[in-house]
Amino acid sequence: MKPKSDTPSELSASDLWATPPELFAAASALYGPFGLDAAAMKSNTKCERWLGPGSHWNENALEADWFDSCRFTTSTGGARGPRVWCNPPFSKPNLDLFTAKGRQQVLAHVDLVCLLVPANTTAGWWHRNILAPAGRQLGASHGDSILGARDQVAFEHLTVERLTLRGRVSFVEVGGFTGSARGHHVLAVLARPGVLPRLVRRRGAPLKVTPEREARVRAEVERGQPLAYALSMAGVNRRTWYRHLERKGRAA
Repeated sequence: MKPKSDTPSELSASDLWATPPELFAAASALYGPFGLDAAAMKSNTKCERWLGPGSHWNENALEADWFDSCRFTTSTGGARGPRVWCNPPFSKPNLDLFTAKGRQQVLAHVDLVCLLVPANTTAGWWHRNILAPAGRQLGASHGDSILGARDQVAFEHLTVERLTLRGRVSFVEVGGFTGSARGHHVLAVLARPGVLPRLVRRRGAPLKVTPEREARVRAEVERGQPLAYALSMAGVNRRTWYRHLERKGRAA
């Protein structure tokens, strides 16, 4: 949950900024389903089970065992361990504490933790909890997604994937107000070995404007975002977009 950065009200100065639903849905498609929201409130939790103020599972996520708090999910491959979503409070020292907790839980017994954090690559917590090796490095791979570029490093005891989000995240304040972040953000994904597939970067022609990407562009524009931002968030370049509209006009 992210605090607003511009001369805010008392509420805006807090950590009560929630993940936009469309970002959570896209992250769930890539890394979910998530069985636990590890930093939430009843009013903004993204999962049925959550940790935070008022939670009957545990009010203090830093003291709770995320494995015990998380519901097991099933897939076509059978039962698998918990996957946790965490948009931690950005105030000091919470980023360090929550990223350290996520790393510790994955090294212990949680399958995967996906953290929405600022792309502060010079911070100590980033190097200690996201980039730090966990045994021998086994390989690295790169890929792309509708959300942004993906970089993955596989260590002996931990796989780390960093998805750098296109554009700036529009966080949601309690009450439904939105606030665009000042900087860029990353999905820092920590997973047990073998949980995440190795990435494959697709090369060649620009991404086609699929119905899903077109819907994403139009949704962002309807929310008042500039077209350039909307195209960036959908991973579509401007020329491809205009050619797509031209083809639709001819078809009509």
